[in-house]
Amino acid sequence: PKQRLPLKFFRVLGVIFALGMAYGLFCFFLIRSDAGHREETVQDFKTILVLGSKIEPDGQPASMTKNRLDTALTLAKNNPQARVIVTGYQSSASPVSEAEGMATYLKAHGLNSDRIIEEKKARNTVENFAFSKKYVQGKTLIVTSDFHLYRSLYLASKGGYENVQGYAAVNHTSALQTVSNYARECLALGYYLIKYTLF
Repeated sequence: PKQRLPLKFFRVLGVIFALGMAYGLFCFFLIRSDAGHREETVQDFKTILVLGSKIEPDGQPASMTKNRLDTALTLAKNNPQARVIVTGYQSSASPVSEAEGMATYLKAHGLNSDRIIEEKKARNTVENFAFSKKYVQGKTLIVTSDFHLYRSLYLASKGGYENVQGYAAVNHTSALQTVSNYARECLALGYYLIKYTLF
């Protein structure tokens, strides 16, 4: 019996690995299901919520953040009645909060400051929704990166948001960065699916 223990151990390990891979693929396909969500006609929204993303040490939005903001600018132009909420805290590597850096970019590219609301406390996606909720009015459009949209809509629903729609900003990143983004997102989505299903 003692000689069979290592074999049993590796069998159990193999089963755990297979289950983990299957769950990861399940999460990946969920993420991909919303990654291309960009409707041609997006109108009559009262609120555009742009989820926080990295601000560089020089105060400028990182590439991924610019993609979200450029998308938001186009959507804001097509929805002149909408207010634009930008949300995100100040990291130790940035001179300003994500919200402030994003707002500065929007204003520099022609969006009137009276349409912009800055939420500067949120440290993650759950807090993005929790802290922005008091500013949200009416039909709401959530803008984030393509790989991040499924989890964002899922967490918005768990946070009590209603009458929302998502819009996926295209990410212009290297193949390696894209793989990294999706790998991290699979882990994050897997965590929240388990958290809200079992607890």
